[in-house]
Amino acid sequence: MALSVAIIISAIIAIINRQQKNNRMFRVFKPLTTILIIALAIVIYLKAPSTYTVLMIASLLFALIGDVFLINKKSIFFKDSPSF
Repeated sequence: MALSVAIIISAIIAIINRQQKNNRMFRVFKPLTTILIIALAIVIYLKAPSTYTVLMIASLLFALIGDVFLINKKSIFFKDSPSF
């Protein structure tokens, strides 16, 4: 429950900072939100292991890599696209 609340709070902070063009805080909270979602998926996996959960965790890790690459405005599309 606490992890779900932390995810929601982190996502809201990321959205607010993006809207206010506070890039420094956005660069912290966008990946943090994804990391918290990955942590929740791992908790779910530990309670009920399944192949589906492993695949979801792997896809979330690739999403995190994409977030990190795309967060920089100077990024080049071709450099970032393989992570997706």
